Amino acid sequence: MVYTPEEDSYLLLECINKKIAELNKGIILLEMGVGSGMISINLSNKVKKIYAVDVDAESIDFVKKELKKINKQKLNEAQRPIKNITLVKSDLFTNVSKELRFDLIAFNPPYLPDDKKIEKIISLHGGKQGNEIIIKFLEQAKEFLSLEGEIILLFSSFSKRNIILKKAKELDYSYKLIAKKRIFFEQLYVYCFKSKEYLLAKGHRGKIYLFNKSNKEYIRKTSLEESTAHGNIENEARFNKLLNKYNIAPKFISYDKKTNSLIREYVVGENIDDYFLTHNKKEIINILEKIFLQLLKLDELKINKFELTNPYKHIIIDKNDCPVMIDFERCRFTEQPKNITQFLQYISSNNIKKLLQKKNIISNKDKIKDLSKKYKNGYDKKLVNDFIEGLK
Repeated sequence: MVYTPEEDSYLLLECINKKIAELNKGIILLEMGVGSGMISINLSNKVKKIYAVDVDAESIDFVKKELKKINKQKLNEAQRPIKNITLVKSDLFTNVSKELRFDLIAFNPPYLPDDKKIEKIISLHGGKQGNEIIIKFLEQAKEFLSLEGEIILLFSSFSKRNIILKKAKELDYSYKLIAKKRIFFEQLYVYCFKSKEYLLAKGHRGKIYLFNKSNKEYIRKTSLEESTAHGNIENEARFNKLLNKYNIAPKFISYDKKTNSLIREYVVGENIDDYFLTHNKKEIINILEKIFLQLLKLDELKINKFELTNPYKHIIIDKNDCPVMIDFERCRFTEQPKNITQFLQYISSNNIKKLLQKKNIISNKDKIKDLSKKYKNGYDKKLVNDFIEGLK
């Protein structure tokens, strides 16, 4: 195959250059479908880092050789070689690290409908309708965008633009036409897409997205299709809503049974371990007192939260110095809740004990064991209150 850039590549390059100038920062760029390498090579001195991806091994080898030739010439001319392009052989995002986030993703996809009369060409034909690869790309790309990340996508009038844009809307993208060009019997379009949601985290059971609405930030939490933990999101929604009455959980907004997803307010703050590191004795004891009061309420309600022996990701101290518990997937009603006893285990663990000692907060491990045993037998609030007073 001969790798020579066509008019569509130059149109896309022009649009990317304008976007880079607009963003005006150290950009991490992914070029999907690197082809001849013309776009990535031209942009190498304008961005911080480029990941150049292609499903075609020959294309990857071609660009690798081109880079070697260019760098050899640059060295001969005492110029800096190109070192910020990483080549990745991948079918769309299959082999792209899921840890990476990009400020800009550019794609000049195969956008012509398959033609039975001619042999399918990987760089031209994008499926039966000409938009199948484009739609698959949009489905995957949103999880690789940075918080303000954008997509620059080129396609043809042959690709059925209305279908692409309808699907983009379903996928929660906003979009804007930024360029178009007539070439023979087709119209080329370049669109800028922005995801209305940002993938904040992905675990074994679900995904958490961050989005903004009316200048407020919210979380949308949904379970993975392949997850075997059925009912967890619905369970979390039920307990989150219930615990709002006691100011223990983030503000619950809604639960959608059809999509099995919940929406709640996003809590901005520090994880509990980090708070202990950055605050003084008085502030820490104040937070511990508030946490114990919340845990006493959970025990009183006969609700077991779990995960409190290691609550690093489950207790956030917000900007008002209030502890907020999150993640109620595993919550259960029980006659013998263990919230206080689990949290006592946490503060008596070696790492936290040493951290608290540095802040002049001394917690005797034997006393904690004794308190845990006595509390478990009678759920006496006075025992906990006396323990807190002893820390002051």
